[in-house]
Amino acid sequence: MRNKQSDKPFSFNLHYLTKDAFLIILVCLFLFLSIFIPVTQKLQNTVQLGLKTETAAISVVRAAEIRYQALSSSINRLTYLDYSSERTLWLGDAQFLNTSFKEIAFLAWVDQNFFIKDIVPIEGNEIRLHKNANTVQVGKSSITQWFSVLKGNAFQGFVLSSINFAKLIQPFEDTYLEGFMIQAKKNGEVIYNSSNWEEPNIKLMATQRLSLQKNADISVTCSPTKASIQAIQNIFYGEIAIALMLSLLASLTVFFAQKFYSLSKMNESRYRNLLDDANLLAIILNTKGEITYCNDFFLSATGWSRDAILGTDFCQRFFASDTRQEHQRFLESVTQGEIPNQTELSLITYSGETRWIHCNNTLQRDEKGNIIGFSALGEDITEQKKSAESLSKQYEFLKTLFHIDQAITARDHISKTLGYILDQINLQLGADASSVLLFNADTQSLEYAEGKGFKSLEIQRTCIPLGVGLVGKAALEKTANSICNLQDPKTGYSRKEMAMAEGFNWYHVEPLLVKDKVNGVLEVFFKENIKPDDNRYSLIKTIAQQIAIAIDNSTLFTDLEKSNQKLIMSYESTIEGWSRALDLRDKDTENHSFRVTEMTMRLCGLSGMSKDELINVRRGALLHDIGKMGIPDSILFKKEKLSDSDWEAIRKHPQFAYDLLYPIEYLRPALDIPYCHHEKWDGSGYPRGLKEKEIPLAARLFAVVDVWDALLSDRPYRKGWPRAKVVEEIKRLSGSHFDPEAVKLFISVIDEME
Repeated sequence: MRNKQSDKPFSFNLHYLTKDAFLIILVCLFLFLSIFIPVTQKLQNTVQLGLKTETAAISVVRAAEIRYQALSSSINRLTYLDYSSERTLWLGDAQFLNTSFKEIAFLAWVDQNFFIKDIVPIEGNEIRLHKNANTVQVGKSSITQWFSVLKGNAFQGFVLSSINFAKLIQPFEDTYLEGFMIQAKKNGEVIYNSSNWEEPNIKLMATQRLSLQKNADISVTCSPTKASIQAIQNIFYGEIAIALMLSLLASLTVFFAQKFYSLSKMNESRYRNLLDDANLLAIILNTKGEITYCNDFFLSATGWSRDAILGTDFCQRFFASDTRQEHQRFLESVTQGEIPNQTELSLITYSGETRWIHCNNTLQRDEKGNIIGFSALGEDITEQKKSAESLSKQYEFLKTLFHIDQAITARDHISKTLGYILDQINLQLGADASSVLLFNADTQSLEYAEGKGFKSLEIQRTCIPLGVGLVGKAALEKTANSICNLQDPKTGYSRKEMAMAEGFNWYHVEPLLVKDKVNGVLEVFFKENIKPDDNRYSLIKTIAQQIAIAIDNSTLFTDLEKSNQKLIMSYESTIEGWSRALDLRDKDTENHSFRVTEMTMRLCGLSGMSKDELINVRRGALLHDIGKMGIPDSILFKKEKLSDSDWEAIRKHPQFAYDLLYPIEYLRPALDIPYCHHEKWDGSGYPRGLKEKEIPLAARLFAVVDVWDALLSDRPYRKGWPRAKVVEEIKRLSGSHFDPEAVKLFISVIDEME
């Protein structure tokens, strides 16, 4: 019968400890280290505290000496003043120093007879000093100093100062003495204690002498506070406690490790049994890549028996020949400890089917830590892979449709749009070639429009009558059709020579329909025989619908462009007709409008105007005098000198032009010249008195050309001027009538014409 206590796997057994001498020695070593290390650390901390104390004392002494020297230098400047003639200035400087430096107890002027003549800040009776005296006792913590005053070689007296040592040293407490206390002695007598001073630790004290005066024995003693010393003691006790606790934990860890080792053996057998029952694929390989273990689920998933695969090479058994080298490198990385945590493997089953497995990998090591192989626990993700692949194809399909839509809406030439769409068909379907045949209503035939992937130009000569052959019937009957073997003479395919030359076998034709109207057909060619696929047919049909829409849009857009072009030509013809009518009305100005229009267009082009702006310039120049239709002939063709009322009527013709043309929407952008060509650079023109750049650029340029042509032409009341005289007149009017820059441009153009 088993002992009841032995049934407890974690019960404490003293006999087990004494039996294992290594465990006892290890516990003793831990205890020794738990005491030795804190004691050593405490000694180091104490030495460091002593060094910090010495450093603090030196820092305070050096800072006090520097401060004292600075005070002495400032007080010494008082000896440069002539007290007898500059007493007020001396008192002012002394008062300033006393106020600026709180360490200065007082400053005094002492004459040759050692009488204090002035003292700052003490006021009172004169004080007679002994001749042999060199200090004045104001307090036991004060330091006095004499400064001789000479004028030339003559001795005038002394400047006497008193420095309060307590105030001199006190500012450095917060800077250098955190965690320390300080005491100062003068000639053996305590003259200063810091606010935290108490009985010091003699072993940790540090004393430094101050070099302030030759005959003054001043020293500073620095010692750590009791709190600083106690902190080191507390750290020591804490480290002792932590070390003992760690020793205990380490001892227990070693003890229980031996207990868990026996349990791990038992758990290993249980784990193997669990893997056999789990719906996960489990396999273990050695460093040679040989199978040493696999569970039942792995066998059922791959179709192999255990005896057939144990001891065999994993890569040779389960990987395709084109991937074995890659997987072999993966197994080689196992021996280097570089195995990835997770991998996806494609395994070939006994029946030749490919199964995708997602594996979690773990290195296998022996007791010495050497790698002996690896284990993999995997899940069959074949169905997820198929779903992901299907979604990926759908995504690429939708992306293709999106790009095709963009190509259609870009309104490029139909040939470019069709070429892009056919490239996408070949890419997404894996087709070798594709073409589009458009229906010609005049010839009632299907003619080549665009093709991609063909080696020869034979496809471009395609012209198939509607209803003839497989392609003609597909268009006439508005139905799709496929051929699995184009080489078969029974298929009814009419271009067998072309198909044989290109090496095509599988073929599909899809009609291009928009609102039940046939625009043509889409042809797709494959060199390999492929299996019928509903997704492929669906993609072809969808793209065919988009091609039909693109063709229909292109036709509508082309017809609209032609209509717009005809309308624009009608507008231009109407404008030119109006211009000729104006010239015919006034024989003296015949062809004037066309001449000034040509020159104005040239100037405006050189000034940088766009093509659209030049169109409006041309229209405005042709119609620049259309407002004269509102002026009576009796005034317009009057031979005598015009009266003021006549001129008033003539000056209205730009406004008449505006009122006539503004209601015509397409002529509004051309109003600059008819409305503003009589405005002048200096603002004296009409009808609105615009000046400088308020006048549109086209009108400024036209004004120069208009005057140029008018002065060169004959009129009933005068002969045309010579060319040179006209040029001089235009230059004379530059800056008043004309824009100076417009004149420069005009002169450069006519110089080139000569």
